[in-house]
Amino acid sequence: MGTGTGGARGGAGGGGLVPGERWWRVLFLALASVSFLISLILLFLSAPRLRLPGVAPSASAAAASAIRRGPDAPPCLAYLLIGARGDGRRLLRLLLAVYHPRNRYVLHLSADAPDDERQSLAAGVVAAAPAVGAFENVAVVGNPTAGTPVGSSGLAGTLRAAAVLLRLHPDWDWFLTLNAADYPLVTQDDLIHVLSSVPRDLNFIDHTSNIGSKVPEKVEQIIVDAGIYLSGRTNFFRGTQKRPAPVAFKFFTGISCSLPLVELSISCKSLQDDKNISALSAKGLPVFQNLPIQTSEEEAQGARERRLAAASSENPSPRTSRATIS
Repeated sequence: MGTGTGGARGGAGGGGLVPGERWWRVLFLALASVSFLISLILLFLSAPRLRLPGVAPSASAAAASAIRRGPDAPPCLAYLLIGARGDGRRLLRLLLAVYHPRNRYVLHLSADAPDDERQSLAAGVVAAAPAVGAFENVAVVGNPTAGTPVGSSGLAGTLRAAAVLLRLHPDWDWFLTLNAADYPLVTQDDLIHVLSSVPRDLNFIDHTSNIGSKVPEKVEQIIVDAGIYLSGRTNFFRGTQKRPAPVAFKFFTGISCSLPLVELSISCKSLQDDKNISALSAKGLPVFQNLPIQTSEEEAQGARERRLAAASSENPSPRTSRATIS
């Protein structure tokens, strides 16, 4: 009977709530839950929005004005980086290798490259180098030229890029042209440091007006550059007839990269040697070595040794140490 009595009490205790009280309790819990959700929504809406990190215009102007410029400041270098169809990634890699907030850069993909590759290059520059947004010193040519490398169209494209740099940033001291196949062997800090010790009006182009026996080949030869009227990078055509050499102006010839980078690498590793820097300044300071990316280390080392030996035979250098590609 005790067991039965306990069961009866338990049943009476479980059914002690009136049906109306149960509904009031359920309604109270539902209202409390809704109020809590509304409070969370209002709190979220009133909180400040999260934004991706970016560069405000005021921060960009402050970063650009923080760089000291002028005759007493380190030099500013203007770069023209040239590439053809499919060279977008290599141009981006080259830009990251030579980028410095003090310098100015223009990237030029030839007219045979599709527009999406050019737009992808511009987007990749901003994504890969956040400093570009702060200093605003990189521009991508939107209306490019064909630019045959050894023709007049290539020279016209180079002059046009120099004009663009002068219009955007007229405060640079030296103009350098690099191809997508080039790659630096020294840092921009070392290069700017060495160039700080030479006059700003010094020209490093290896040129001469003593053409001599090359007049029939270089002056009298009739050449048609197809890159002037074709969008692709094509070779130029040589005519079968010759023309008389003009006499209204003087001809100069030379090479685009004045001296091999080996001597500059040597000088950057021994910047305390004033005699070495003076010797390089007197000869014409080199900037980059024009070696293809596919060149093996043995071939590159042999080319450096031959160029260094030729330079030493013409103008003996105070140092004879050898620089290697790291």
